[in-house]
Amino acid sequence: FDGPVLLPKILKKDGPVKLFYLGSFENYREKTPGGLVNSYAEPEMRTGDFSKLTNPAGAPVLIYDPIGATPDAADNPVRLPFPGNRIPANRIVPFATNLMKFMPAPNGTTPGLGYSRGNHLLPQYSANDKYYNLILKFDWNFGDKHRAFVRHGSNDRTEDRAVNGIDNKVGTDGQQPFQRINDAYVVDWVSTLSPTLIFNIRGSYGRFIEKGFGRANEGFDLTSLGFSSALVSRLPSPAYFGVWNIGGYSNLGRTQSNNFSNTYSMASSITKIYGTHSMKTGIDLRRTHYLTQNTGNILNLSFNADWTRRDWRQAEATAGDGFASFLLGLPTGGGSNFPLYPFFRQWYFAPYFQDDWKVTRKLTLNLGLRWDANMAPDEKWNRLNRGFDRGATSPIAALIPASFKQTTP
Repeated sequence: FDGPVLLPKILKKDGPVKLFYLGSFENYREKTPGGLVNSYAEPEMRTGDFSKLTNPAGAPVLIYDPIGATPDAADNPVRLPFPGNRIPANRIVPFATNLMKFMPAPNGTTPGLGYSRGNHLLPQYSANDKYYNLILKFDWNFGDKHRAFVRHGSNDRTEDRAVNGIDNKVGTDGQQPFQRINDAYVVDWVSTLSPTLIFNIRGSYGRFIEKGFGRANEGFDLTSLGFSSALVSRLPSPAYFGVWNIGGYSNLGRTQSNNFSNTYSMASSITKIYGTHSMKTGIDLRRTHYLTQNTGNILNLSFNADWTRRDWRQAEATAGDGFASFLLGLPTGGGSNFPLYPFFRQWYFAPYFQDDWKVTRKLTLNLGLRWDANMAPDEKWNRLNRGFDRGATSPIAALIPASFKQTTP
């Protein structure tokens, strides 16, 4: 939509001041078919019963007890399988029991896979994609010599797609949502100072936001899983569900990733027509901010089959299971990310001069000179490792006893 803005006695069709408007809006929706196949422990396995567990070849998989191993002739520890391939109920840790509440129940099977693999099927699942684009512009004419415009543009693309079949619920491992948001504002003024002299100045601001996280995981109380408040209080905020990796099965939870870019710019130019020369000089000045607010893994624990294998040093197709190690509360790794949220900044400027010289009616020379200067970036809180002096003496060197020091040729 577009047209003039008319106000009695202020903005008239034949008045010295005129205002025009223009607007454009696009709205887009899409569903992308993408059936999901995930793996979650069967109901009896959640109580510690692995008597049905088989590998893809159909051979039984035994679960070995990591406690009470006995040495063999070579003094290597030898683990014994749980009787009946069942983990006793009193060996299942509380946080595993509580976390299983967020795991979907199996609803099918996939031929060619082992037991409890490919058993959560969502063949009709579709990812959602929403997009809009908005442009608004106002043009002002102040007499015959001065013109200005104000423009705003914004768009937002939001994807919503689950990965582990937990759709917008606690435990999702999907981009729910994944947003890319753009906003831009421009103000421009052009003055015809004389028939041969034109002045122009423009200011603009642009912002880009990228967010990827699972919104349903926000604000989760980790103490509800059985973790102590003393541990939870030491984790970075805000509260989040965490990420749980169980070897051979679908993950629970997702990290959070937010990035922001702000660009401030100003451009000014003067154009002078002198005989056969059309000369233009000006400067392009920009200030860019880049902020990363990636929380990373607030709490991450990984479990694999190592703890429940016959021999932890080597993999066997018929021994050990990641979910069994999870029930016993024996992770193979984990951690917590404490982000600093850096705030990077950078200046850019570019003065220039250009001359369009009409040598003849059939020959025009475009001559110009421009200097683009990208200044070194810095971090707002002075947290960049730059200019490190490798020859500087360590401030703690004097505290280290000589017997602990080593010299190398």
